[in-house]
Amino acid sequence: MRAVVVAGAPFEVTELVLATIRSADLLIAADSGALPLLAMEIHPHLVIGDLDSIGEDALRRLRAEGVEVQEHPAEKDWTDTHLALLEALRRGADDVALIGAMGGNRPDHGIANLLLMANDAFAGVRLRLVEGWSVVHVVRRALELEGQPGSYVSLIPLTGAVTAIETEGLRYPLGGSTLRPGDSRGVSNELIAPRARVAVGSGVLLVVQDYGK
Repeated sequence: MRAVVVAGAPFEVTELVLATIRSADLLIAADSGALPLLAMEIHPHLVIGDLDSIGEDALRRLRAEGVEVQEHPAEKDWTDTHLALLEALRRGADDVALIGAMGGNRPDHGIANLLLMANDAFAGVRLRLVEGWSVVHVVRRALELEGQPGSYVSLIPLTGAVTAIETEGLRYPLGGSTLRPGDSRGVSNELIAPRARVAVGSGVLLVVQDYGK
């Protein structure tokens, strides 16, 4: 089952973002993530969080339209986005996309959400973050890519050393290399074929793919 979680940071409504939202079998808004959906006349299946930023008018509208609302205490261990991801898994999702998760004027949330993608709780899920025209993929074993030759693909280590990185279809092959946090060597690689592959021996790698316009 494919779930889409919309977090509360501002995001550009591109065709890629819209297509991602419309592909959802389960659409979850983390607190004020419901507001851009309402602006697009799209109703989430669930709104979850401490509901401190969504506003009473929007909540009344959502409840009147039959949207499920799950309220949590403001003093909690996890962010609203983390709660939404866990709820998506609890409801059977094995494919999850995050939107509005880069933080906006709250860079702490953006950083936390990127690190959240390495959480072992989500190891069995196809997890990605969609932002504008880019997709941030999580790679624990291997990832197949499709895209326009010449478009950017960046490889960024997320958890300690990411070892034995092998690439096919990229301009700059890594050939069994190891990347460590703080290493920018994997940034701004390029597709040289419509299909490419990235594999790792160990660790968690972020692969950021630019789909352009």
